[in-house]
Amino acid sequence: MKRGLRHSWPRTDTRIYQEPRNLVAHGLASARITATGRRPRTVYSITDEGRRALADWLEEASQPPQIQSEAVLRATFADAGSKDALLATLAGLRREGRLIQHQLGEQAADYVATGGPFPQRLHLIALVGRFLSDYAQLLEGWASWAEQVVSSWPDVATADATTIPSDVFELVIQRAARP
Repeated sequence: MKRGLRHSWPRTDTRIYQEPRNLVAHGLASARITATGRRPRTVYSITDEGRRALADWLEEASQPPQIQSEAVLRATFADAGSKDALLATLAGLRREGRLIQHQLGEQAADYVATGGPFPQRLHLIALVGRFLSDYAQLLEGWASWAEQVVSSWPDVATADATTIPSDVFELVIQRAARP
């Protein structure tokens, strides 16, 4: 789960481990207890009903994507705080984008060297890996740009004392006008 879904389906560990039990309760998965040394572990398997439900779900239209970023939320309300706090938030987001890139790079190197734990799924892993790498690059690039912009401001309290990056509005308008 941490290798494959942490960026596209972020949940707390307890929530992730509750979901297989929920699938078993609904007849979509089965569970069997095995042992790793003296420690018991539960192995879950999808049932035929679960495969049908998964196939049905894959045929449905997806919900629109949602952005969940505490750093972006903090930037939205940064005028209630300090310039230093905003710069620290942006630096943290930049580092996180770089960390994600590094983690994805390690996984990609493993896929190239060994095929990874699910070599029969490499085509899908590559597809999603590109998205995640682009996303991490977006985080890192945007945060770096935002740090440069904010660094030139005397504070974050009001737009009166700052240089507004109005070229952003033109960029957004141009992007929206593309066919």
